[in-house]
Amino acid sequence: MHGQNKDDNKSQMDQANQLDKLKHANTQLGLQVKELEDRVEQYKVHQVEQRLKLKDAEDKCNKYENFYVPKLKDTRTYQKSLHDELERIKCDAELLPAMFRAEAVFRKECKKEKDDAVGRMSVAMKQHNKLVSERDDLQKELERKQRLAIQAIAARGNMKAHLDEAK
Repeated sequence: MHGQNKDDNKSQMDQANQLDKLKHANTQLGLQVKELEDRVEQYKVHQVEQRLKLKDAEDKCNKYENFYVPKLKDTRTYQKSLHDELERIKCDAELLPAMFRAEAVFRKECKKEKDDAVGRMSVAMKQHNKLVSERDDLQKELERKQRLAIQAIAARGNMKAHLDEAK
């Protein structure tokens, strides 16, 4: 019995060792399960954070697409119209020197024409005044001759009357 007790003790010891090993393995597995559960929980928290970040990113993207993109298109259209207007102004500005030169030439031509017209007018006025003076002289000469003719007729009439009286 003693031998059997020894075997039983040995067997119990083996079983106790195995039980200790199994308990230790069970504890290790429990720790690993706890660690895995903690990781799963961390992943869930991380997943929630990532979903919030994704929602924020989607909201920002929607805001860009619905608010900023149309504003950007409007801005581009406005910039294009400004650019076109500036180009038109630039073209007009490039024409200005030629226009000013043309206007200066036109003014010189107008001044020359005016000076020529004033000169011709002056000559015409002198001619007019000369003709008016000649007309006045001719009228005075005509009036003088008419007076002389009347005087001659009157003198002839007086002479004839004196001659008729003297007869």
